[in-house]
Amino acid sequence: MGAPISFTLFYQAASTGPIGDWTTYFDNADTTNCDVSSCVVKKDDCTGAYAGSHITIAASLPFTLTGDRSIQAGWTETICMECTNGQ
Repeated sequence: MGAPISFTLFYQAASTGPIGDWTTYFDNADTTNCDVSSCVVKKDDCTGAYAGSHITIAASLPFTLTGDRSIQAGWTETICMECTNGQ
């Protein structure tokens, strides 16, 4: 597990916003031989699938996370992002 990273998304009605992709959270010194092939969002303890509705992740590179901006009162959520290289 890495250190937590926090993001703030400012309110915009009916909008979402990017909160980073896999390179925001992980470093890969050998993308030629060991490229990231998948990333998923999990519960905050990394043990199961994310069941929330405020965050989505793209199904392909660069696996961009997107967060909900349309909640005027705001929201706070802790998640785990897990990426693999198919090995």
